Parts: sequence; C-alpha cells; structure tokens
Amino acid sequence: MATDIVKALNKEEAQALTTRIKTSVESLWQLLTEAKERRAWEALNYVSWAEYVRVEFDMNRQRSHQLLNHGVVIHQLT
Repeated sequence: MATDIVKALNKEEAQALTTRIKTSVESLWQLLTEAKERRAWEALNYVSWAEYVRVEFDMNRQRSHQLLNHGVVIHQLT
C-alpha cells in the first residue's frame, strides 16, 4: 500500500496559498450576498433562502447569515 507524502509549504508557497484563501473567502460572501439580494432561490423555485442554501451548499440558514455578516464586516474594513 503506497503512502502519500505531503510536502510542507515553503514561505512563498504558504503566502500564495493564504492569498488564494483570502480571495476565495471574499468571493464567497460577495456571491452569497448577490444571491440573497437578487433572490436566486426564487428563480430556482426554492421556497426560501434557507432551503436554497441547504440544498445547493449543504449549509444551514444560520451559517449563510454568518458568512453574509462576515462579508459586511470585511467590506466596512476595506
């Protein structure tokens, strides 16, 4: 049985990965905000935002609102 060996990141790789994560997080809350504001769930025939995020993203309504609120804070800080 082969064992996968995970190579540790060097400083440049770690910084690049960290930047990608930050960009992804920012994109996520922006996209969720757009979906909520523009009522994406209705266009896809969901009865509610909660149903939409549960089915499409395996996320509960509370978690979606945490991410949306996180985005508001980030937006205010930048």
